[in-house]
Parts: sequence; structure tokens; C-alpha cells
Amino acid sequence: MVKIGINGLGVLGKTVLKMSVSSEHITVSAINQPGADTKYMENYLRYDSFYGRFSGRIEEKEEVLILGNNEICVSDKEKISDVNWENCDVVIDTMCSSTSDEYNDILKNKTKKIITVNGGFEPVL
Repeated sequence: MVKIGINGLGVLGKTVLKMSVSSEHITVSAINQPGADTKYMENYLRYDSFYGRFSGRIEEKEEVLILGNNEICVSDKEKISDVNWENCDVVIDTMCSSTSDEYNDILKNKTKKIITVNGGFEPVL
């Protein structure tokens, strides 16, 4: 089981999250979306004009989003390096506004790989 973290819950981040819910090989451990709380994320994921209404279990608690049987730690940090990605094997950065130094800080923890998504998947480090 690969544990992923998602930085940025826009269209790309939401797509990665929704695809991971149906996978038995991937689980989302953390989500970072600057300026958003769990209540906003719950509504944003539940009501989707493109994918339609989310049919699975979705709940919010303080700093935790529950999707199906998966509890996901949520943060709203501006800098990707300020987020606790320790439980993530891979971080998918859909915001692509970080520096190499910030990515290196993340890789010092248990995270093995960072992937940036800006129209296509590109491993950064």
C-alpha cells in the first residue's frame, strides 16, 4: 500500500484524491490546501459539477477528513515544507509553487518521492 500526500486540492488534486478512493493500492494520508478548512473540503468534494455528487462516506472533523474508511490529516499551510508529510511515501504537488530547497526539506523525512503535476506528472526529486 502506497501512502500519498496531496498538496493542493484544486481540479488536479481532487482528481488524484477521488481516483485513490477506488484504488486498493493507494491511500491518501495527508492533504494540504492553503486557506481551506475541513468543512470547505467536505463540501468541495461532495458536490462536484464535473464528476457529480460523491456517493461514498465523507465527513469532516477538526484537521481530519474522512473519505470512505480513510482518515486523512488536513492542513492549510502556505509552504509545502511546513506540512507534516511524515506518513506519506509520495507527495503529489499540484500547486507547483515550491522550491528545490522546500522539496529537499520534505525528503529528509520518510517521504521517498515528490511528484509535481502541471499538466502532466513529472518526478521532481
